[in-house]
Amino acid sequence: MRPAGSCASIGPMRPLAPCGLATLLTLLTLLPMRAAGAQAASGAAEREQAAAARYGQGVEHFKAGDMPAALVEFEAAYALLPRFEALFNIAVAHRKLGHYAAAHEAFTRYLADGAQKVPAERRDQVGEALAELDRHVAKVALEVVGGPAQLEVDGRKIGPSPVPLQHLDAGRHSFRAVRSGCPDALDSRELAAGESIALTLRLDPVKPSGPPARVRLSVETAPTAAELLLDDQPVGRAPWSGEVRRGQHLLRAELDGFLPAAVKLDLQGEERAVQLELEPKRWYHHWWVWTVAAVVVAGGATTAAVLATR
Repeated sequence: MRPAGSCASIGPMRPLAPCGLATLLTLLTLLPMRAAGAQAASGAAEREQAAAARYGQGVEHFKAGDMPAALVEFEAAYALLPRFEALFNIAVAHRKLGHYAAAHEAFTRYLADGAQKVPAERRDQVGEALAELDRHVAKVALEVVGGPAQLEVDGRKIGPSPVPLQHLDAGRHSFRAVRSGCPDALDSRELAAGESIALTLRLDPVKPSGPPARVRLSVETAPTAAELLLDDQPVGRAPWSGEVRRGQHLLRAELDGFLPAAVKLDLQGEERAVQLELEPKRWYHHWWVWTVAAVVVAGGATTAAVLATR
């Protein structure tokens, strides 16, 4: 048997040999699953057999070029049997799909969880892949003033502050810090590939002398993932929830391909749930339709004027 790193390179963003990668993944995970399963108790053995089966299906999908299906099977195998070797398979599938941030996370966990078990040559190769992925992701250093606090990125909990450097795909992202006794600290911004920023979320404790009454506002949109603006300030994408000052507010939802939806709110009580439906744009909603119509009308009027003077 050849060494695990000898049949294909995982150098940064270079295509891998079709047979080489399948063989490489098999050497890394499938054989250890079988060997360990023979010595395990019946329950563990069943899990290992199920993990090996899902993993084998993932390899077949990978050979066929069906990366989404391969990723589903590799992640299922890892959920059944969380061995560090499977993280390599997951990272490669994510990278093939252009999920650069997820690939970066899986490669990083592979090196951390594998530690000394990762061969030196493989560690160097994964390090090169991570360096290349760094050019395709945005890096965000999150700091909380008034912490500790629970931190969320795009609605996903990432843990209590402080948190490690966040690697995110290019695009718009929302950030939130939550702590009991303080209004949520929010930020939303567009990030570019290769960009590095330091982002500070400030939590201001409620003053005991006269704490402002606040309402827990939950917002959903149809379709989902619309950008939400509260009093013209971006707060994130739907579904979203947060503590909002009691009283009157303007909530607006925007999504490409749809007309904006807005509603005036008078927030009272402790909780309020709102659902906004966005109407798809029709052909007559586009500005250029009316521009062309105006030009045609103006042209007709000019022609009529010229004929009238003859």
